[in-house]
Amino acid sequence: MPAPGKVSNGIEVIEGENLSIHIRMTETGTKFVLLTHPAHPNPTATLKRAYELYVDHVMKDPFYIAEMPIRVDAFTREIDRLIS
Repeated sequence: MPAPGKVSNGIEVIEGENLSIHIRMTETGTKFVLLTHPAHPNPTATLKRAYELYVDHVMKDPFYIAEMPIRVDAFTREIDRLIS
């Protein structure tokens, strides 16, 4: 339970010996999940950047329909670049 007056975003990190799972819940309810090695230098920044790319390329695409699979080439290219 969150402290009184504090909103919970749910699980943010699950850490294991060889795997870390980082979750970011956006204001619109979209979840971003990043699976990394525990030694990843800055998974929070990576998730933040992924969300920025989502806003810039997906949410501003007039042909994108919410709740549908994301098929925006510019977004895919930028995410590939981010995680490489």
